[in-house]
Amino acid sequence: MALDTERLHAHQTDLLSGEPAIRDEMARLEAVRDVCRTVAGRMRGTVEQGERNIAELKRKGDPEVDELVCSTTIVHNQYGVIFSKSRIHNIQICPPPNKQTYQFGC
Repeated sequence: MALDTERLHAHQTDLLSGEPAIRDEMARLEAVRDVCRTVAGRMRGTVEQGERNIAELKRKGDPEVDELVCSTTIVHNQYGVIFSKSRIHNIQICPPPNKQTYQFGC
């Protein structure tokens, strides 16, 4: 009988300590749920923005050949070549106010 009492007391102790452990685990799971919802919202926004960008690109259609060949980088590189040659031939070239506008002879 003492053994049964001891066993029942051990079960009672386990049951009484179980509720706080369950509440603690529930709090942790709620925190994980909140993080997952936040990440899902951000992911949803990113996917929607990507879909809008794709729709805009499809609406614009394929770029013209001139747009591909005469990009700002190529024009900027050409400006560098012209500027270098002008230094050799002593021609005055104004520096560009922006990357898309070039002026010759100030």
